[in-house]
Amino acid sequence: MHWRLFVLAAAPAIALGLPSIAHAQADGKPLRLIVPYAPGHPIDKLAHLLSDNMKEQLGQTVVIDNRPAVDGLVGTEMVANSLSDGHTAGIISSEHVMYAAIGRKLPYHPTKDFTPITQLADRQLLLVTHPSVPANNVKELVALAKKEPGKLRYAARTPLDALPTELFKMSTGVKIERATDARPIAELVDGQIQLDMADAAQALPHVKEARLRALAVGDSRRSDVVPDLPTMSEAGVKGYQAVRWAGIVAPARTPKAIVDRINASMVKVVHSAPFKEALAPYGADAVGSTPVAWSKFMSAELVKWQKVAKTAKLHAD
Repeated sequence: MHWRLFVLAAAPAIALGLPSIAHAQADGKPLRLIVPYAPGHPIDKLAHLLSDNMKEQLGQTVVIDNRPAVDGLVGTEMVANSLSDGHTAGIISSEHVMYAAIGRKLPYHPTKDFTPITQLADRQLLLVTHPSVPANNVKELVALAKKEPGKLRYAARTPLDALPTELFKMSTGVKIERATDARPIAELVDGQIQLDMADAAQALPHVKEARLRALAVGDSRRSDVVPDLPTMSEAGVKGYQAVRWAGIVAPARTPKAIVDRINASMVKVVHSAPFKEALAPYGADAVGSTPVAWSKFMSAELVKWQKVAKTAKLHAD
């Protein structure tokens, strides 16, 4: 799943008014931000939302360079092969480590060939059920699934889509069947499948109309998008965490001073109220992490999804 519904038309309107960070590159060259998707793609819109509001902070022009091809692999490979001089960075999404987890052949290593700068945002996933399922919370759902193993079904056409729900199965020990030919939200609303770890932006309109029931958010922290919904851990599935994320990386061996400067600029934008407000309607929360935290998070994500893929026998076609 990509950030399909993450349409951020508000980017040009955000005015931050934050103090400028010292200019970095004495040669005046711009920072090229490689976007491995076509113009207009949700990830491209996120990149513009960021870049349009950080030029003053960075003291350096930010130029978007779209390189769409092969599910984003071509553009990301360009980042990995670029000079580590602070003039090139790239935006990546959660598929970056998920592809590696399911064994897809990549032209780079997802962590070793990059220097993390910051995690930008999390797009939330919600555990949702059809109202006919006799479970009002996660504990009741787990009990029902254990009482009737294999009766409940979820939809996932691709291995990447299946990973979050398979993590739920691993974490709870329940047996839930995967439907590979179903459309998750449409057939969940129709009652042809019973549950899903669904994109918040897609699921919430149906939740508000009582066509679906939301039980928990997949993130490890409560979401501003659905602040009253418990996390999976709070609901009884300890340690569960699954989101669709986006972040910024530079080529491996980019000097720490350069990384810290770019991070400081980006984090000021990401933590601004206008940026957060632009994300919220689309089921996403701003993050704005340190390079160290972002590095640890990506490494943990790779290990986690590799374990899930192996257990569930999910692999690239």
